[in-house]
Amino acid sequence: MFAPLGALLVAALLRRGAPWGLAFGCALVGWLTHGPLDGCTTYGTELWWPFDRSRVAWNNVAIVDPVFTAVLAVGLFGSGILHRRGRSKAGWTAALCGMSLSLAYLGWGTVRRDAVEVVAREELASRAQAVRRVMVSPTPLNNVLWRVVAQLDDGRWVNGLGRIGWAEAEVRLSAPMPDERPEQAPEWTRTARGLAVFEHFTSGWTRWKRRPGGQGWRVIDMRYAGGLSDPQGDGLWGGDVTEVPDAAPQVVRYRGGVRPDMGDFADRIFKGLAPPGPS
Repeated sequence: MFAPLGALLVAALLRRGAPWGLAFGCALVGWLTHGPLDGCTTYGTELWWPFDRSRVAWNNVAIVDPVFTAVLAVGLFGSGILHRRGRSKAGWTAALCGMSLSLAYLGWGTVRRDAVEVVAREELASRAQAVRRVMVSPTPLNNVLWRVVAQLDDGRWVNGLGRIGWAEAEVRLSAPMPDERPEQAPEWTRTARGLAVFEHFTSGWTRWKRRPGGQGWRVIDMRYAGGLSDPQGDGLWGGDVTEVPDAAPQVVRYRGGVRPDMGDFADRIFKGLAPPGPS
């Protein structure tokens, strides 16, 4: 709805002597594609706001993916150089090639995501575990190693990793983990703003577990929770919830629950997944 106004502002600031129609058209394309591109990531975005606040997340490209960015950058800067040398037609071709290849890369990510999900569902079926929902999303910087999260019909959680090179996908999943949310959790989510915002941000991909000593609960974003090396681990962020008598619970944010091992991360991308753990 607001893209034409935004594009008009951008065109006014950056057109640098270009025809108004051309500057506005390019700015409008950039503005309109920003939301759908956000929707391709695991974060997702409220693509249909203000009519619908549900978050759209297609999980077919990492939030930071150097290949996707490089393809666009080469097309953009190649186009600029060609235009400066008076080769406008070749410049437009370079720009369109960059955009086309970036779209093809998103499509390739979709195919790879679906391939990993098929193998993950087959693995869960072989364990006779009824599945409520499954999410497969790329890990940062690549589309070879994928995160897998599944919620079973009984409320328990399974997470793990999938890897797909040029051939078949492989998946390693954890043993089921309990969800220890209290009976009051739905009411708390309605009355404690922090919990309500977090549930909306994660689209409900949250696991509750008891904190050490029984002092409340930790609410974990399962989209970014521990992998095979630490399946019981916390997420990158979440909330520590403490019950307060006759009042909304106290919610304290935390960050940094996962400490990635970059060496292990690289090994899993280039050398394959570790042997499966107990199921």
